[in-house]
Amino acid sequence: DLETTSLEERLCFEIEEINGPIEISECCDGLVCFYCLTQAVRVINTATETPLDHHQILSNQRPPCANGLLYWLTGDEQGYPSTQTKLIVFDIHTEMFQVTSTPPFITPDASSDKIGLCNLNGRLCISELKGDCKQEFWWRVEECNKWERIFSVDLNSTSCWFGGITSQPLTPLAISRDNNKVVLSLSYQESLVDFDLDLTRLFIICIILVTMAWLFLIFQVYHSLFLLSKTICRLQ
Repeated sequence: DLETTSLEERLCFEIEEINGPIEISECCDGLVCFYCLTQAVRVINTATETPLDHHQILSNQRPPCANGLLYWLTGDEQGYPSTQTKLIVFDIHTEMFQVTSTPPFITPDASSDKIGLCNLNGRLCISELKGDCKQEFWWRVEECNKWERIFSVDLNSTSCWFGGITSQPLTPLAISRDNNKVVLSLSYQESLVDFDLDLTRLFIICIILVTMAWLFLIFQVYHSLFLLSKTICRLQ
């Protein structure tokens, strides 16, 4: 009888019903979240010992917690990536779920396995890995209720540290505004990369300058050929 069993017995009963690997999220304000990687989210309030609402989520993701909210990306009915990705938001204080659209800077039909969610310096950080292997990172600034773009990374420049992988979004673990560096990780990879954002900007500037130099050189060559052809025509 579930009415007379303890919380531990109830949890065991719930867990026994789940088929597949189980993940347990970090405790946040007294809430314990456990879920199957291929089934719906189950959140237990340890104070009232009541399960909260169920939602289908994308498999193999750990929900980040920021400002009293837990976040998940949705998947299809089997938990596989979907191009109709939504954000599931759970308020740990009101114990209410909300399903919202992804922010406007995320491509509307982006596959959910190309979108990254994490807690970065206490803020919700969301990113999208584009088709050109560039990943843009934004975070939520609650003070002014807006999204702010913080940096972007070309995975072609980091793949050498992550087994040549450019098809999976990276996760930033920490960022320092003082020296403008970010620590990047990739799921199931042991490496951590201390990425210098200033060098990235310098590299982009160098590419722009080299491109401009080549264009100027080409212009000079064509201009010289044009003057030479005019001179030859006059001599004839």
